[in-house]
Amino acid sequence: MDLNDVNLKSQARGQEIARGFKLVMASLYHIYEALEEEIECNKDHPAFKPLYFPEELHRGPALRRTLAFWYGLDWREAMAPSPATRHYVRRLHEVGHREPELLVAHAYTRYLGDLSGGQTLRKITQKVLDLLGDSDGLA
Repeated sequence: MDLNDVNLKSQARGQEIARGFKLVMASLYHIYEALEEEIECNKDHPAFKPLYFPEELHRGPALRRTLAFWYGLDWREAMAPSPATRHYVRRLHEVGHREPELLVAHAYTRYLGDLSGGQTLRKITQKVLDLLGDSDGLA
């Protein structure tokens, strides 16, 4: 195996990682879009009102920057949610309409789980894909 083979394998690995990262970010966008829409609709509900911190928590703007970086300006047309993502999005809307107090559990899982785990994913992705730390691709 020569140096060109190693470089090609490394490049292919980087492309696979980028593809996977893009798919995860696209799924998270659809999930957060639904969650944050339902949070806005239910922000005055007694179970959710004490936890309403859109400035600090909402991920929509950052995910839109990330998707524009990876998919381009027509990112909305370039990505479609997976069946599993569509199912979860439907569930979030159902919960928001019928049992808004259950949004607390979804918000807790998404914000705390994704944001803490996202820091690790960000570092790995930044290193593997050689992105700058302040890149919109990592927003």
